Amino acid sequence: KSMNFKYNIPSWCKTVPKVEQEDVSYLIAFKNTDNIEYRISAYDKNNLPPNLLKSSDSKKIEETLYMMTYTVAINIAQDDTIKPNIKFFEHNEVKKEFGGDYGTTCFIKGNSDFSKGYTYIIINSIYKKGRGVIFTFILMNDVKKYIADANNEKNDSEYYCVKFN
Repeated sequence: KSMNFKYNIPSWCKTVPKVEQEDVSYLIAFKNTDNIEYRISAYDKNNLPPNLLKSSDSKKIEETLYMMTYTVAINIAQDDTIKPNIKFFEHNEVKKEFGGDYGTTCFIKGNSDFSKGYTYIIINSIYKKGRGVIFTFILMNDVKKYIADANNEKNDSEYYCVKFN
């Protein structure tokens, strides 16, 4: 409630049971017809690092969000030697597409119970000041097919399935 965000599961997708694992908690998961699974996690302001909440310095906020995304990526990869290529969304884009103030994205190879059955994961983190962080996880095996389908309306509805109000 305090985060005030919504998620939309497209009509052609089906919710799937949560996977028993302890790597990353999540609220809900759904799968599309191409066997790509989307998972959504939400961390309200009570579950965030204090320096993320108290800072008005953009650099410090970005550093903290980066470290949160890095930690989640390492948990899913089960490999603390990897260096995830975490990129920041442009501020105007993250605001327009997700209703957030800051956001990151990265692509990793999974090797955990969280990613079991899938080889690759896209991790997006969206931060809204004073509200919290939403993570979306896109789990897949066929990256080429995902990229080939990336610019269609169905994919957009799945990719942008969460938004802060």
